[in-house]
Amino acid sequence: MEAFFRERLKTLTGSDLGRPIVFYCHPMCWASWNAAKRAMSFGYRKVIWYPDGAEGWQAAGHPLVIAHEERPSTR
Repeated sequence: MEAFFRERLKTLTGSDLGRPIVFYCHPMCWASWNAAKRAMSFGYRKVIWYPDGAEGWQAAGHPLVIAHEERPSTR
């Protein structure tokens, strides 16, 4: 899973360790915090953890879009 996460970050950022990345989940979920810490350990320098999650984002009047889960292939 770590290799998959590292590769997805690399793809999504174009291998730019200075590109801002925002991690969010739900207010009572620590998965986004864990993901942010891992991204920093991989060398990403502009990592933002949004602790209020999607609910907080929406409550602040910002739009939401549907996100689809990605998983590593099981081959």
